[in-house]
Order: sequence, then C-alpha cells, then structure tokens
Amino acid sequence: MKRHIPALLALPIMLSAMSCRPADLQGSPQVRVREKFADPKGVWRDRPAGWGRAITEPPFAMKELARRCIPRLLANCETFKGGYLSAPGRPRIYWQLQEGEPDENAASAGFTLFMESGAALIPIFWAAEANDYETPVVFWPGDGADPIIAIAGVKKGNGHYSADALFRWTNGPQTLVPIQTGGWIGAAPAPLPADLWIMKGLAFNYASGLLTARTSLWRPEDGDCCPTGGSARLIFDVRDDALVLTHATYLPPETQD
Repeated sequence: MKRHIPALLALPIMLSAMSCRPADLQGSPQVRVREKFADPKGVWRDRPAGWGRAITEPPFAMKELARRCIPRLLANCETFKGGYLSAPGRPRIYWQLQEGEPDENAASAGFTLFMESGAALIPIFWAAEANDYETPVVFWPGDGADPIIAIAGVKKGNGHYSADALFRWTNGPQTLVPIQTGGWIGAAPAPLPADLWIMKGLAFNYASGLLTARTSLWRPEDGDCCPTGGSARLIFDVRDDALVLTHATYLPPETQD
C-alpha cells in the first residue's frame, strides 16, 4: 500500500490549443489484433453500456475526498492522491485515485471523478480495472474541439492490457462524455506489415495536442512475452466520441552488430 496523503493536491491546469495532424491514410493493410486478445477483458476494453452512471450515494463534504475511498470498490481501499482539474468555461472536475487489495479480476487500483454541488461533491464516473492509474491530465485536440481528460491505466501481468479512460469535457448539459477506446481496432487503415500483430495494450502519450501511442509488434511465431516484429507509432483522432486511427509509422526491429 502507498502511504495515505491527507491533503488534496490542487491542480489548476493551464491549457493551450494545438493542431498539427497528418492527413488520413487510405488503402493500406489494417492494424490487426489477435482474436484471443480482443475479448471483453482484453486489449483496450470498452466499458459496458451502463458504465459511469451516477452513483446513488448522496453528495458528501469536499474535505472527505482526502479521507476515504468514494465509492469503496476495492477491499481495504485507501485514497492516496486527489485534486481537481480546471479549464476556462467549464465546471471544475475533482478526482480521486484509489488503491486496495486485488479483486476477482486482479485489479488493485481505481479512480473516481466528481462534480461540485454547492459545498459538496457528487461522484459521476468511476472504475476499478487496473493495477495502477496515473494522475488525470488534460489536453486540447485543437480546431475548437472540447478538451479531453485522460486517465492512463495499466493491468499488469502476462496481458499488460491498457485500462486508459478518456472523457470529452464539455460546457453543455453532460459535463463529461466517455470516449470509446476500442472501436478503432481493425476498422482504420494503417501502413503496417500484414504479418505483424498488436497483442497487448498501447502506451498512450497525452503530453501534447496530438493523441499518440506506441506499441510493440508480434510475428505469428513469437511467444506471448517476446515480440520481434519491431514497433509502431500510432496517431489518433477523436470523432463522434470514439478513437479513430489516422496515422501509423512502422519502426523495424533494431539490428544487432
């Protein structure tokens, strides 16, 4: 367990718009994911239809955010980090990261996102699907689009699956809109060799206006642990609240002298 941190971390975010996206690709081989790794608990898992509905728990005092897990999704849960995100023209979003004992799916970490209601907070989105979640970040896709809140997560072990959560941060009636993260698989063209596969989670980078990711590539004869096909750099766009693959660069394996 990590040591409990009793105070909130206030994290106002200074944001700027960026846009430097390459053109969409046409007519190249599709990115492929092996069938056995594309199950509901596998790569880039999209949540079921009911995920993220408001918790029935009533609003609670803001000071409680640093004292207890809300909701308590994990056994012996502790909250070890929390704070808020702010952006011009949008309501402040509070967040809490959690750590506890592994559940039946081996997850041992969780997060919750909250909105203000007077002097209280209301939880609106949550998950406990990973072994580790990173501090939420915000980036602007540019071209007047809504900013995106991203929470990087990873489920460790043999699968090493992605458990990232993305939300479009609006100034409308629905403040946070979940973004589908897995629908792009096999649906968008990308210039990667046809005999290579993506078998595990992506390593996303949310540090700029471009939504990028890196991944190793597997040959058919590779063992589960040992990819030999090089790697790929992927660039995504967000369209209709779903990730769309727009560009991919193949990086061959490094040769040994």
